[in-house]
Amino acid sequence: MSVTSSFHRGRRIAVVIVVLVTSTGGATVAARAGSSPSDIAPGLAAQAALAALSLPSTPQPLPDSLAVSSTAFRDAAGCEALRTAYQQPDAPMPAGATVTVATDGGLRVEAPFGQSAIFVRDDPDGACTYEIRSTPTMTASGPDVPALDAFVTVTCLQPLGVSLIAVAQIDVAGAPVTVAFGQEQPVTEVPTPQPFTIGWYPGLAADVLVGSPNPPGAVRFEGLTGTYDPATASAVVSGPGPTGPISASFQCTVGNLSIPGL
Repeated sequence: MSVTSSFHRGRRIAVVIVVLVTSTGGATVAARAGSSPSDIAPGLAAQAALAALSLPSTPQPLPDSLAVSSTAFRDAAGCEALRTAYQQPDAPMPAGATVTVATDGGLRVEAPFGQSAIFVRDDPDGACTYEIRSTPTMTASGPDVPALDAFVTVTCLQPLGVSLIAVAQIDVAGAPVTVAFGQEQPVTEVPTPQPFTIGWYPGLAADVLVGSPNPPGAVRFEGLTGTYDPATASAVVSGPGPTGPISASFQCTVGNLSIPGL
């Protein structure tokens, strides 16, 4: 859009030139003296785009849920009812979203403005605690590590209330693999850099955590440094690998993972 001004008999007259692009690629030029961009009504396509932009870009909590935190909620109807509710046409989802049930019992959401996830936990009283996340909950990159950038349930444990273990179960070529972050030093209230290890272990998380620390086929990286923030229940880990730097992160989520003895 360009605006040209001219003076006629001492008065300044604004001429607004509007270029309308047609569906065939051509353009039509229309001029209206004294008009402004706000006077021009948008077309149907533009109105639809503006309406889409005004809608939430991530899932929203169900109307009857109680807020537990800024990202966590509790629904008395239970997790099965929650999954059903979020798959209804009038669910509080982004426009154009596709909702699927994940193997961990939560929901994964594909929407025009990006991916998101809803993680769930069955509570003893039959209610459902759930979290809405718009960024991957576990990542890892580097020349020596299996690439990971996914929305997965991340269970964080503190054996004896001191050290920290964050585990997630992923699927690799149809087989379960457990990814585990470990911090042996005590968790501090103020985020402090601490030694970390990251390992990829064949098998289910419940079996891996109570089994051998180095089972056959495991890939383990030591000498990394991470900073865990208890306020956000998340950590960023990095350090040298055998042939290049490693960068990783995790975000604890709610979930149904139960580890015997821990």
